[in-house]
Amino acid sequence: MKVPYKQLITIFKNANGKDGWIVAQEINELEIPVTIKNALIKAVTGDNRDLNEWLFSEGMTEGQTLVWIAPIKAPSPTYVWMLGSQPEVATKVQRWFRDAGESTRLDSLLQQVQVTPPLLFVKPIALSRSILGNDTQDEFAIFQTGYVDSPAEVSDLEQRMVINSELATAKRYAAIQRLKAIWYEPNIPILNTLEINMELFAILHNEGHNQGHFVGKWPFEDKVKKSCILYEAVEEFKACLAAVLLAEHLPLSCDEKVAFALSVFTTRFFGYGYEAYCLNAQRRETAREVTVGLLFFEWLSGIGIISAVDGKISIDTSKMSNALKDVYIKIDADETFGRTAENLRQIAKSWYKIAFPFGNYSTQAKIVYTTLGNLEGGD
Repeated sequence: MKVPYKQLITIFKNANGKDGWIVAQEINELEIPVTIKNALIKAVTGDNRDLNEWLFSEGMTEGQTLVWIAPIKAPSPTYVWMLGSQPEVATKVQRWFRDAGESTRLDSLLQQVQVTPPLLFVKPIALSRSILGNDTQDEFAIFQTGYVDSPAEVSDLEQRMVINSELATAKRYAAIQRLKAIWYEPNIPILNTLEINMELFAILHNEGHNQGHFVGKWPFEDKVKKSCILYEAVEEFKACLAAVLLAEHLPLSCDEKVAFALSVFTTRFFGYGYEAYCLNAQRRETAREVTVGLLFFEWLSGIGIISAVDGKISIDTSKMSNALKDVYIKIDADETFGRTAENLRQIAKSWYKIAFPFGNYSTQAKIVYTTLGNLEGGD
């Protein structure tokens, strides 16, 4: 029996302001399978374990409506929720990763011994308003939300996340439009490949990034934890670089691999980085996103892959994949000097000097972002 999503949407839309036990009573009155009913009832009162288990097992059966809800920390009862279905391309990408498992394990640069559970990409039917306070963006990810206290701890490796596939694709579309606006003499064939494969690359980037935290000589989930707040941006940077390396093991054409590397840079610098820059908010997450974008831009500029003049940029796309591979190798090697928080701090400081020359945005990065702001009608 499929979940009657229209009835659930009505309950979820009217849930804010209601205590969990009241929402649970309303769910209990629905004629739905006992497994999902009990899981939802527990979820609205703060325990998502059963709902997460359903979502990544029975919920993933073909044709099933995906449903998820959780209370979040707020002055009054507030819930983040979604209903949707899986896009076919996500299933294909995850099959590629499974088939490449032996190859990535034997790759001396990746050494992927431990594999995280696949992300669950959802094409939304209906969503709660964004918990980030921006009503135009309804992004969700199960373990990236401030939930009420849960009785269970989940390791980094075992975390299972849900990604809004439509938003992930839309973010890349916006980033590509910004790139096109200031790309001097663009590589038209690669740009076309980039645009045609937006959804594929969005899913591939997210899945590869998630796996990328657990590859290399010092994977994130290890006996010695990477416990250093200052290192967070470098860790995010490295995970994106790892996604490019992982893609080398997947059945993509040569042009698609080149375009994917360009997509990763474009998404981080013209997407998340630029959007965080525009927010100009003094938040840890915002600062991290800006920093990651600048790490891509400044590193690639420093080795001549990118040239920025008067707000326009030129890109040598043919060399980008190898350039990103080289910087991954550098960071991976630096991490092995000592598995300590102090070593991570020293590595982070060296990269922050690249991202922020003389402690601030470089002149060219500032001009590029200012140019984009003017083109988009910003101040």
